[in-house]
Amino acid sequence: MLQNFWLLVPALTPETRDGFMRSGDVSLCSAALAAHRAQDTSSLDRAMRGLSDRPVAIEWGDSDEDGVDRRVFRLPNDATMSIRELSFERGGFGGAVWDSGVAMSIFVSLGAGRAAVRGKRVLELGSGSGLGGISAALAGADSVVLSDYATKGKSSRLQANLLRNARDSNVGSGDGGSASAEVLDWNDCMRPEYVPSSRYPVVLGADVIYYEHLAAPLAAAIIAHTAEGGDCYLMNRVGRPGLDSLLARLGEAGELQTTDYTIVNNFDSTQLRLAIWRSPS
Repeated sequence: MLQNFWLLVPALTPETRDGFMRSGDVSLCSAALAAHRAQDTSSLDRAMRGLSDRPVAIEWGDSDEDGVDRRVFRLPNDATMSIRELSFERGGFGGAVWDSGVAMSIFVSLGAGRAAVRGKRVLELGSGSGLGGISAALAGADSVVLSDYATKGKSSRLQANLLRNARDSNVGSGDGGSASAEVLDWNDCMRPEYVPSSRYPVVLGADVIYYEHLAAPLAAAIIAHTAEGGDCYLMNRVGRPGLDSLLARLGEAGELQTTDYTIVNNFDSTQLRLAIWRSPS
């Protein structure tokens, strides 16, 4: 069932919002929704084709063979991502789909974002349900490592769910590369003797900062795992506690650029900040 449209656009202001709501992308989304409700397959296909190369993710509801609800996203350029969320009890903050993750998926599916990951080894930090990393694999990354924390001494539900989401999104069956899942505790990266098992030309993170005390360990994880001259792409909600501290630390350690976006869906809009950090060569 068609449920939601997600549009990633340059940051909206009160002066630009009215014009955006009259834009062609919004009109195509409205046409697709109306055709879906009317069960007009021809009009729906026409609207969907018009959106295929636009910065829009289209969300459908579905369920897997076990009857578990899934969120299915058709990304720009027609890649499809199937995501199972975990309850907070099972996955904490990481089990859910967040706006920044959808935004990162759109970003890496088009233009400069797609070019950045294509043919590269990619690490996603704080993968959660895996939207950013899985979309990078579908966009042509050579390989993707999906990482998140795990309770010490116990198997990780997050890692198992990440691999399942990658499999159900058909990662590895098309032009994109493989996906694996690893446990990574950012606090380990602050130890002076810490040596990463690998460094990556591209590191991704979406909605990875939401407490002030996470800024130092997350910055350490980014610096440790980004290859020399490599790039880290972070998409986070504006105003998240710790975001300013994180970006300040990265700015002291390399080259930092930021761009503000808005992601708009059927129900709400969220102000986001994309930060691109380049590790010194």
